[in-house]
Amino acid sequence: MIGLQGISLVLLIAGQATAATIPSESATGLEARGMPERVTCKVSTGTFIFTVQQAREEYNRVKGLYNPSTQKYPTKSGYPHQFNNFGNIKFDDTACNSKKHPVKIYEFPIFQRSSEGTGAVHFDPNKSKSDQTNKPGECRVVFTAENGHLCGVMCHRSMTPGGDQGFDKCTA
Repeated sequence: MIGLQGISLVLLIAGQATAATIPSESATGLEARGMPERVTCKVSTGTFIFTVQQAREEYNRVKGLYNPSTQKYPTKSGYPHQFNNFGNIKFDDTACNSKKHPVKIYEFPIFQRSSEGTGAVHFDPNKSKSDQTNKPGECRVVFTAENGHLCGVMCHRSMTPGGDQGFDKCTA
């Protein structure tokens, strides 16, 4: 199991992240098939870079909360919760896109934005939304609970009330 490290959030002014496709790594309990080692997310508030390791760490924080009999995460925050993918996002791991054998995919905030807009901390799934110090950030790690596949990272297009709340997949 990978030890928890502080999530480092990198605000990019310019440039692109270089990416190499990484192999599946089931020793962590989460497979990342075809997902780039590093992904870039462009949202209305800036550009963020996340690594597969950060996504795995967030998954490892919540995987033990899953109840297979109800197929839910009974948490006070409501996260992780099922992601219905109404925007038909195509994830790098094809197991997350199957129409023949649909799998439930879940989303969880990959970090929580501070109220001042600087820094990032872990979102606590065991606190209600009203008890959270900060709000969930724009970005989510997406995964399957049943077979431990990392689908990818995605972000809301806008966090502005009335703005486009849809998601875009973060890319290499």
